[in-house]
Amino acid sequence: MCVYNVVHELSLCLPPSSKVHGSFQSLLYPNHIFLPPKGPGWECITSGLMTSICAALVTRFNSKNIKIGTVRKHIKNAHIEMWGRVKLMDSEEGDTIWASCVGMVPQDSRDATYVRYLALVDVYARLKKFKPKFEMRTFYSQLEHIILIRFSDDACQEFQIQMGSDIILASIRRCKLDKDQPLEALGLHFHYYSNLGRHEVIGIESIKCLVGRVKDGGHGWVVMDCSGSLARELYEGDNDFENDLR
Repeated sequence: MCVYNVVHELSLCLPPSSKVHGSFQSLLYPNHIFLPPKGPGWECITSGLMTSICAALVTRFNSKNIKIGTVRKHIKNAHIEMWGRVKLMDSEEGDTIWASCVGMVPQDSRDATYVRYLALVDVYARLKKFKPKFEMRTFYSQLEHIILIRFSDDACQEFQIQMGSDIILASIRRCKLDKDQPLEALGLHFHYYSNLGRHEVIGIESIKCLVGRVKDGGHGWVVMDCSGSLARELYEGDNDFENDLR
């Protein structure tokens, strides 16, 4: 007797839809599942990282003319958590990305802390006489922290966001790509880089996928982006994510 279509039933692995114990999913981030390890955020936040977090929040609230001093005042009373992993639910399997500074990243597998993310860049940033013109550009970085912030009701009222809303940020260090990229001429999304830049904080929704990384003895490191052109996005003008928090 032959039995068919029982691969999942006989598998010793959890099915993709199984909920991991201790995981969390926010209503405002339906395409993300946050996975343990998890810990209180204040223990991991340095003064420099806190400054970057506050600056990122000011950018997020830019349409409300919120000053960084106001953010600093309210973040002292905010609930903050650090998560060790995030699963991107953009496919049946999804990428599980690790935060390099939280928990223990497995040493017996590939480094799952490097990502591709999108960010708006003002092409006239150095020309003060020109009106800002923003373009969506692709960057590669190492994810260091996944930061969940939940402000008090008083803060939410001042920021004009829904009470109890989750704001989830990512602390990253951007890969400083080399000027010479011989593999790009072959149509490959393989990018050489030598080191990482300064810390930056972005919205977790800006991270689009996990990327690979290999050592090249002659050029340093190579970031391998195999997500394909279909995973690229186009910028269609202003789209304030914080509007979803109202």
